[in-house]
Amino acid sequence: LPPSGAFTVSDYFAASGDMADGNGMSAPGMIQTSEYTTTMCGDKARMSGARGHCYVFDYVPGPNLFAGVYFQYPANNWGAKAGLPVHADKFTKVSFQYAVSNVDTNGTTVKFEAGGIGYPMHTDADIAAGITNSDQFDGTEIPQTPTDDWQQDHVTVPPAEITGVTDIIGALAWYVSYPQGADYNTLQPTTVYLDDIVYEQ
Repeated sequence: LPPSGAFTVSDYFAASGDMADGNGMSAPGMIQTSEYTTTMCGDKARMSGARGHCYVFDYVPGPNLFAGVYFQYPANNWGAKAGLPVHADKFTKVSFQYAVSNVDTNGTTVKFEAGGIGYPMHTDADIAAGITNSDQFDGTEIPQTPTDDWQQDHVTVPPAEITGVTDIIGALAWYVSYPQGADYNTLQPTTVYLDDIVYEQ
């Protein structure tokens, strides 16, 4: 059943929405996703009280100099199917813990976003292909300072005008962008850790 209040993202959403360098168009395997349910998140100990599953994303930079992953419902859904129906008046934010390793801090940026898949509408080509569903609130990006230590943060959702039941396709996304014009062959891979992803009241 759809959640009636606060919920843990990993209970419903899959880390399936690889973007840019990660979508396999340039070269396969530029993002490797690992999921954990134990006290360790790859090589990093999880914080006490962390809820849901923990994820490790190893990103090898490619020609796009940009990549990210959306948590989608259902998996691999870019709008061909409806999202998860939730009661929008039951939550105000999506909270999460994150850490980022091996970042070249010279112009590299890290951002997180909630919502925004297909919002406010898809292109004519998408619609012709049957991709007609979208998140019913716009994605709000928040920039982060990369850090190897766990940090707690949140994205506020949804806008005040969204009330009642709404659909969520993209619960949360992360993005890493390298400086434009950089030689991706000389850049270090980046590892993004995400844990305790919860839509809060």
